[in-house]
Amino acid sequence: MKRKIKVGILGLGRAGRFMHAAELALSPEHFEIVAGCDNAPDRRKNLPDQFKDAAVYASLDEMLADERVEMVTVATRNLDHTPHAIRCLEAGKYVVVDKPVAVTPEQIEVLRAAAKKYPGKLFFRYNRRFEPAFCHVREIMNSGIIGHV
Repeated sequence: MKRKIKVGILGLGRAGRFMHAAELALSPEHFEIVAGCDNAPDRRKNLPDQFKDAAVYASLDEMLADERVEMVTVATRNLDHTPHAIRCLEAGKYVVVDKPVAVTPEQIEVLRAAAKKYPGKLFFRYNRRFEPAFCHVREIMNSGIIGHV
């Protein structure tokens, strides 16, 4: 029997609560949401059903101390994606970073170094690349019908 990956969602706003949680719930045989975290008190309330058995934390440090959390999906403000990812990696967690993964070239270099320091632990979430509309646009671009893109 396969073991589920125990996930903590960092950032319980629109993306964390309605996108990340919903996508993880599509694969209940692979993932279990065991924690959620947001520093805004209103975002820690009225969470969707995916959080019914999850601990909810007010700080990242609290969630990182939860030994059940194996992977953190980062759904915080864009500016915070890189620093939050680094903190989670340093705590020994697997990390999935929402897009944009960084907002400056310097942050990309920090992530590149982290990927080398923590091999196999850092992943990027590009959830739209397999949607039909995106695939169709890619087909059009690759066909050459609109020239070289």
